Amino acid sequence: MCHSSPSPAPREIYINVDFDLSLRKGWDGPPRARIARQVRDLVPTFLIVGPPRDTLLVHEPLPEGFVAYLDAKGIEHLTPTLVEHRDPSRELVPFGWNEASARLAAACDPPPARPALEIVREVNSRRFSSRLESELYGAHTWSGAFESLESLEERLATTDSPTGQWIVKASHGNAGLGNRRLAGSSLSPVERMGLAALLEDDGCLFLEPWRERRTDLCASFTLRKDGEVTDLGFHEFVNTVGGSFIGAFFGDPSPALVRWGDALEEMTRRVAEAMAGAGYFGPACIDTFTYLENGEECLRPLVDLNARWNISAPGLAHHRRQGREGVLLYRFFAPKDLAFCEDTEDFDRRLGPLAFDPESGRGILLSSPLSLGSGAEKHKPQKVGVIFHGDRRQELLDMERHLRE
Repeated sequence: MCHSSPSPAPREIYINVDFDLSLRKGWDGPPRARIARQVRDLVPTFLIVGPPRDTLLVHEPLPEGFVAYLDAKGIEHLTPTLVEHRDPSRELVPFGWNEASARLAAACDPPPARPALEIVREVNSRRFSSRLESELYGAHTWSGAFESLESLEERLATTDSPTGQWIVKASHGNAGLGNRRLAGSSLSPVERMGLAALLEDDGCLFLEPWRERRTDLCASFTLRKDGEVTDLGFHEFVNTVGGSFIGAFFGDPSPALVRWGDALEEMTRRVAEAMAGAGYFGPACIDTFTYLENGEECLRPLVDLNARWNISAPGLAHHRRQGREGVLLYRFFAPKDLAFCEDTEDFDRRLGPLAFDPESGRGILLSSPLSLGSGAEKHKPQKVGVIFHGDRRQELLDMERHLRE
């Protein structure tokens, strides 16, 4: 007799993209209020990470026209559900485990397994990843941790950066905000003011030599409670010069991934072992980059370690569900870059033959709404997700250029 395996429990996806910042000691105050709208606006970009049997917790109703647009395109997506209408019988799956997601999980029946929050805070800290990078690779890529501006300024005055410039990072929450780049051996009044605020929020600053990145790479995976690594994937992503996420390529055998693939797999294995040893289990991603030194391409294997989902998870999930065929670029755009269209119908009409075709699986697809809210609360989101589908990277870049023009 054949026995079918039981269906997985229906999930409830909670996208707390303020996860990294919420780990700072000064989070419950002005920093939280400043990015509240940005956090809410990013939630719909994750609509395509799973099937309709799972729900996406949203803070406001999504435009019906956008959900109909995805359905017409044959794009599988989560079922949007208002937070106040959540179903505690579903398995809560957050972007990352923090106090907010832990409170929601406590109301579930049964509560999902999760790591202790102090473990999450530790493995997601720059102190943990910097120490791990030194232990695993003997790489002293950072020049110290500083709990006062005076100690930081003393180091700047007495130590020359091997690259001529420095970069300052907080212990938690640099992703999406860029990083603070210093060119001199002392702080300007503006730099001092900005770093003082950062120090007050997070309690510790880290100093590293600035390196000009050539290619940004990412490893994303799930670490099970027994220490097994699942869902491992590598992709190239694109950042601003300051380190803020712009987009990611999937299905494209970039030269950097081909060259450094074995090193990235070994790095992921060793980092996962360290995370498991610290008691962590759950989603994780590791940012790395290549750079030139004396004319040779080098890999910095452990730039950032994040005990959470990857911000490019929607693109990765969509690519996997598409059967990993072709090449895909998942990218964020500001609403002003898409001001040529009012809604999804207008978007397709103006793109003409470049609009996504569900038969061929090629073209340009909106992956999140052009507007949110209704009535007096209707507004443009700060970022809109767009996916370019093609057969070659250059084809994607040509489509992107056409969209921007």
